[in-house]
Amino acid sequence: MKALILDQEEDIRDLLAYILEQEGFEALAIESEADVCVVAAVYRPHVILLGTCTDEIARAAVCRSLRKIPGITYALIIFLTTDDDCTHRIWNQDAGMDACVSMPVTPRALLEIIRAQLATRAA
Repeated sequence: MKALILDQEEDIRDLLAYILEQEGFEALAIESEADVCVVAAVYRPHVILLGTCTDEIARAAVCRSLRKIPGITYALIIFLTTDDDCTHRIWNQDAGMDACVSMPVTPRALLEIIRAQLATRAA
């Protein structure tokens, strides 16, 4: 399975890629929200982690754009946020996200969320 990671922080991108690769994912990490749709269309990820973007509105716009790309409408989109309770969860679901994860999160917890979401899709 393939995972695409978008975050402006290199250390976070590297850590998330490492965690996912240890779980057997092929991970690609990028920092530019301007490039994410082009990369996703070519890479065709199964999981997309959207970390820090310019702002919450930009992240929702990226999510909406990703949902329109033929061939990856099935992709699991997870927002990573520093908001303790994902207060914008309902608004983000309207944008097409599947889950919202408050950071910091343990690698084990993040992988459990990803596995659970993927299992729900497979059922």
